[in-house]
Amino acid sequence: EPIAMTDISELGNCTLIRRINIGEALELLSEEEARPKEGGVRKKFRACQDGVEGWITTTGSQGTLFVRAATRHFICVESTQVYESTVSKSKVLKSLIPGEAFAAFEEPKEVSGGSRFQRYKVRAVSDGADGNIICNATECQLQPWVSRHQL
Repeated sequence: EPIAMTDISELGNCTLIRRINIGEALELLSEEEARPKEGGVRKKFRACQDGVEGWITTTGSQGTLFVRAATRHFICVESTQVYESTVSKSKVLKSLIPGEAFAAFEEPKEVSGGSRFQRYKVRAVSDGADGNIICNATECQLQPWVSRHQL
């Protein structure tokens, strides 16, 4: 079930900015926590889909966890292409630019061939495009993005 993103941390006086869908990637903007008088914990996030910023309840007053840290989110540190498949001369679906985030569906897998390559099955956080990134296993320029969270 979607949860609310609001303009301020206090629940009594806040305005709904938009709904955050299950599985949607969020960037944590600050470790600072707000504890409204109604209970629970709220933190400030940026929605990766559209860049909207606001406050989200991470833990409810009864201890329900609404948001958790996401694993397998990465940042591109150099331009790379996302391919439709791992087949040679596969269609390029998207080009990722340095600083762009993506989510890997699984751990990297080695790709057969003369050199050692790794394949990541991925989804671009910005627009949801799915595909494959193939890079040299010894020169893969990816960096974990630890400030990503999801519902």
